Amino acid sequence: MATQIVLDEVATGDVPALKLGNFFFRPVDNKIAKLEKEAQSAAPIPAAPPAPPAKAPPLPDSAGVLTLLQSKTFAGKGFNTIFRPRSNHPSSLDALVPGNDDNVLELNLTGETISFSDSLGRVPNRGFQDQPDIDLSGIPYVQRVSALENPLTGLDDAKPTDIHFEPGMFMAIPACTNSPVQGTTLCRMASIPHGTTINMQGASPDMTKPIPGKSLSFDKIDITPFRIGAPSSKVPFANQKLSNKADRLPTDLDIFNANKTITQDILKDPSTVLRNAVQGQDIESFFVFDLTSLPTPFIGGGTANIAFLGGTGATVTDAGPGGNANAHAAVAKARFWVEKVRGKLQIQPGQANEQKIQMKSSTGVPGPTFVVPATTGLTAGKSLNVSWTQLQYTQTVLLNFNGLSWPHISVATLGETTEIPVTL
Repeated sequence: MATQIVLDEVATGDVPALKLGNFFFRPVDNKIAKLEKEAQSAAPIPAAPPAPPAKAPPLPDSAGVLTLLQSKTFAGKGFNTIFRPRSNHPSSLDALVPGNDDNVLELNLTGETISFSDSLGRVPNRGFQDQPDIDLSGIPYVQRVSALENPLTGLDDAKPTDIHFEPGMFMAIPACTNSPVQGTTLCRMASIPHGTTINMQGASPDMTKPIPGKSLSFDKIDITPFRIGAPSSKVPFANQKLSNKADRLPTDLDIFNANKTITQDILKDPSTVLRNAVQGQDIESFFVFDLTSLPTPFIGGGTANIAFLGGTGATVTDAGPGGNANAHAAVAKARFWVEKVRGKLQIQPGQANEQKIQMKSSTGVPGPTFVVPATTGLTAGKSLNVSWTQLQYTQTVLLNFNGLSWPHISVATLGETTEIPVTL
């Protein structure tokens, strides 16, 4: 006998429905459908996950020496000198320093890092009429400097005090054939929190001619102030003498002198710190380049200051008797040595795990960490020749106030601190 399925009509307000066992089949209620459609259209549509940022290609070979710095961090130590203007309303620190009324010489044993980022990619600059377009390339960087001098020990072991932070860019500029007519150059654009921006430009080193390491040398640097616009008209101060205990921070340098961290030779020539740092190192070769904010010989460059620093006088003479500059950063120049340092890794056999070996010179300059794979396959020790990049620099910023240009000198030796894998 055939089974008969009975469909019962069930009342559901204005909308009829059919019941089949425990299930209901109902026609679409237009009122409900309209509300659901409105709710769906009002609901936010989830955004697609963001695509990973596109990474610019590495620097082109035309960027020259900058290719040795990209994507690397350098760290090390150095020395800083600055004649600070002295106020009639001194801070608690300067109030403890006896002496004259126009300057305090601050000396710092410094710790420093410079981190270079990846390439910025192609940066087009448009030429006018007969000057073709050019493409710049470059890398951003961040520099951090801390003061480490300890008046109790005479060493660089004090709790770090931040004294400098500088974001900026190093850019490679191709040769120009018309406006201006000049070869390939580099520029450094820097921003300093005190209220100064600096643009320095200089010739690119010839990357086909690395200089032998035995030729490495450092010119003497003089911290002595001079009359504005007259570098040969020196005006020395007593605080430049080690024995003087006034107008200076730290005031007493005897314990630093005993530890050879701040000596009279260093005060006379801060480049001494650079020479000392590379003692005992095996430097295979290096490149050197100079940058300046002066408009010669490369036309570009310059400094800009907030009003507090620059005062209201003329650009060149604002720090003279007729001006009121507090510390006009008038000129900046720097020299960089990019060095290839050689060393040896002693590999031990039978190591089940990878080894990390950090290089460090006898004078304390850090180097990279070499990552050595497991050596279970080695039956005897092995010596490997390795190399890495090291950066040294000198920088002079002329601060103009009270009729003088006061050299603000910084020097440092910084080793590459990245991890470098080793292939056995």
